[in-house]
Amino acid sequence: MNGNGLETIAAAPLGVMQQANLAIQDSGATSAGITIVIAFYRNADLVKPLADSLVDCAEELRDLGAMIVAINDSPDDEPLKRALGAAAEQLTGEVPFTVIAHDHNRGFIRSANDGLKLAIESGHDAILLNSDTVVFPGSIREMVRVAALDPMIGFVSPRSNNATLASLPVQEEYRYQSPQRSFEAFQQLSRHLPPYHYVPTAVGFCLLIKNLVLREFGLLDEAYGPGYNEENDFIMRANRCGFRAVLANHAFVHHRGEASFGKSGRTALEQTNARMLAERYPEYPRAVQTYELSPRHQAERMLTALLPDREGRHDLLFDFSDVGSYHNGTIEAAKALLLEFAARSCDQFNIFVIIHGSHAVFHGLDRIANIEVLPVETDRKFAVALRVGQPFTGASLLRLNSLAVRVAWFMLDTITWDCLYLNNPELDGVWKFVFAHGDAIIYNSEFTRRQFAARFPARPNMRHLVSPHSLDPREYLPTGRQAGLPGKDILVVGNKFAHKYVGPTIDALVRALPGERFACLGIDSHPHHRVTCYPSGHLSEDRVELLYERSRLVVFPSMYEGFGFPLLKGLAYRKPVLMRDCDLSRELRTALEDNPNIILYRDTVALAGLLAAGGPNWQMVPERASTRRWACSANEIYNLLADLVAQPYAIDPLIERLSTPLGHLQPGANTPPLPPWLLRVRSYVRKLPILSAMTRPLWRWVWRNVYAEG
Repeated sequence: MNGNGLETIAAAPLGVMQQANLAIQDSGATSAGITIVIAFYRNADLVKPLADSLVDCAEELRDLGAMIVAINDSPDDEPLKRALGAAAEQLTGEVPFTVIAHDHNRGFIRSANDGLKLAIESGHDAILLNSDTVVFPGSIREMVRVAALDPMIGFVSPRSNNATLASLPVQEEYRYQSPQRSFEAFQQLSRHLPPYHYVPTAVGFCLLIKNLVLREFGLLDEAYGPGYNEENDFIMRANRCGFRAVLANHAFVHHRGEASFGKSGRTALEQTNARMLAERYPEYPRAVQTYELSPRHQAERMLTALLPDREGRHDLLFDFSDVGSYHNGTIEAAKALLLEFAARSCDQFNIFVIIHGSHAVFHGLDRIANIEVLPVETDRKFAVALRVGQPFTGASLLRLNSLAVRVAWFMLDTITWDCLYLNNPELDGVWKFVFAHGDAIIYNSEFTRRQFAARFPARPNMRHLVSPHSLDPREYLPTGRQAGLPGKDILVVGNKFAHKYVGPTIDALVRALPGERFACLGIDSHPHHRVTCYPSGHLSEDRVELLYERSRLVVFPSMYEGFGFPLLKGLAYRKPVLMRDCDLSRELRTALEDNPNIILYRDTVALAGLLAAGGPNWQMVPERASTRRWACSANEIYNLLADLVAQPYAIDPLIERLSTPLGHLQPGANTPPLPPWLLRVRSYVRKLPILSAMTRPLWRWVWRNVYAEG
């Protein structure tokens, strides 16, 4: 026994230390070796798992010039003494291992300081290692490598299952898994992280401290009693001179946790020591809180969604949050793709849909097998999300950004941006954000891709996919409907928006064709008795199908489209389709192998002339097995989403996405929040599409003239 009350009871030869020093210096390490300090108190069952893991790391420990100092701080514990003796015997010949026994219990901080003194004397960096840990191979080497990357890195911790801000995954439910399962989860997530990043503090369960820091700033402060926050105090002390703590994101040490103190004792110690730490270093709680609220920490929390379930599936979210109880092309495309995914993707994805409950029932989503419908307000996280249809508000954008690690946007057309009366103050910023921070953009035609490319530059390395909707007319003919029935009316298809050009087209055709009758899908009324109008959107699906079935031919007069479902619907019912001659219509006609039943016209005058001459009749064409179907698009998008999930380094684009200010996308961002009663009114109105449309002008007036200015 020496004068300090220490007794060395077992030691391995130290001669190998000199042999390793040159290798350490050549590798860029920060000192002549590593002293690993492990304080033991009771819990003899912890010794063997830790010793076994160190044996597995023996080669790298020898390369690093490491020595292990085990301190027995409970000398009256015979099982612990025997376990440490066995560990010394197990490690002999593998790596220098010394057991130091106190003559009485001195507490964790004094025990750790005894080991740190040895590191200072040896010129070593030190690693404080808890007794309830399991070290995985490569971790110590990686910590040493990271420590050498910046001369102002003073402290390094690895990632762990149970180590506060060093935990990966972050969520508490992963804390108490077995070492192997914890390591497997770490491996899957760490591939998305950089080698290291700066943090306000490291964690004492496994803490590398550079020798220079030990020499300049001393040891752990024994004012913290048995333990808790002593390492934070040390790190803050050194940080006031610029030394930083980092996490080595590719190193992993399993931590059992709470093995030294009972729960009640731990809580009391934490509270007392936390107050002392905050009084000494008021910057500490502020820095930790800032970090925990930072985009980086938020991103790490979201990364957990990239862990597959036990069957190897990831969670995929379809965003139907803005879908209402009405019909349009965007909704039909989204539903068709959802059905295809539900039928084929169970091996790769668990499929979820967010949508308001009444709208889910209206569209029958609640009856689709293999999907789960969630409320729009869900806070569940997903590996990847797909929105079919471009977002129009900052709220839609923010919602999806907060729910999924990877986000793919199916952008269907630029009409709302180009038609200034449809454009809203948020739209330009929303779409710029999509192209700056999305993970993938999908387009329904090459024409649509070109239109967006001309308006919104995309970030480098963004994935782009042109995936047209089904081009097989058979998929647009519902079961029970008949194709090729004779009809009398000319069906003009569109909606109320100006670019659909329904009103002017009907006016011209009524004048040019005095003997014809017209069915008009898209406007509420027309003064001429030969025109029967059907407002679009809220007509039942059966009624819409009946209009096509009973028509003689279909006129699709839209000036501007991203795809053109009426074309496929008309062909499905074997009705000639007259469509405006433009880049998109030519692209579709080529894709449909120049089907002669697609008649392109230059302008409305030319259309009237074609129909006045008798109009086209249906021409029989052979069916071709190579026609593109919904399954083709679903398969392309499926592969894209699966690839996004598999890509490494998700953290950087996710942090950038979460870091970008979005306040400029939200009207009234600089005004006080809406009062609760007005929020409730707005939420109720938004769930009722007709009421929402009717009250929109009133809402804008209230916002601009009463609330925002008041």
